[in-house]
Amino acid sequence: MSYNQQMKKIILVLLFAVLGVASTSYAESEEKPSPLDFLLLTSNAEIVVYYDDGTIRGKIPLKKGIREGRAYSYYPNGSKKSEIYYVNGEVDGTSRGWYDNGKLKGKETIRNGVRHGYRKSYYKSGAKKEVVLYENGEPVEINMYHEDGSALYEKDYTKK
Repeated sequence: MSYNQQMKKIILVLLFAVLGVASTSYAESEEKPSPLDFLLLTSNAEIVVYYDDGTIRGKIPLKKGIREGRAYSYYPNGSKKSEIYYVNGEVDGTSRGWYDNGKLKGKETIRNGVRHGYRKSYYKSGAKKEVVLYENGEPVEINMYHEDGSALYEKDYTKK
């Protein structure tokens, strides 16, 4: 097995562990945790995933095996695709996404697992597309726009 194949296998194992796809219980089997399992569960680390050409596809920070901090994904050209903040394995904070041209695609804030505050999205040109105000996970106001900036749809849930 080549070095690249070995690295891909290690990365896949790490991703499965981080994403919770693999759920082997060592108590139920006679298999003992590997040094890699021990390392993931006891230390701070950053998993870096690569495209086939070697450019970085994403970075996931871990604290004692749990996603903690800012995770990033990148387009093959190296420009940033997304930024998501994790607290104790859950999305919590402001997340952002970008188009491959570098313009902001959207951003939103998650608090304690629910949307709270403004979620804004933009057309690839940079023009405002949608603005939604959330309170405790529920939309309060929705404003959608044509790419030329004219109103497409408006809804205020606070007005009866």
